[in-house]
Amino acid sequence: MYLGSIVEEGPAEEVFAAPAHPYGQALISAVPVVETTRKRVILTGDVPSPLKPRSGCRFHPRCPIAVERCRNERPQLREYRPGRKVACHFPTV
Repeated sequence: MYLGSIVEEGPAEEVFAAPAHPYGQALISAVPVVETTRKRVILTGDVPSPLKPRSGCRFHPRCPIAVERCRNERPQLREYRPGRKVACHFPTV
């Protein structure tokens, strides 16, 4: 969840192994591990107010892949592969 909205859902093992939403990727990259080749995703920008969310995707002000569509159109939680849903216009697999 990000600012009260579900951004991704699916079997926990799959979401942890390969998050499709940029926020999920940032969260998973922040989990401490002893050894890893995983690249850490550092989010920039301020967290928007949950009381006055901006238009479009709630994560767009901090998203590294956001484009104009993300600023204007809120993505719906949709199935992008069997058993996995994501609220992102450009889910990565």
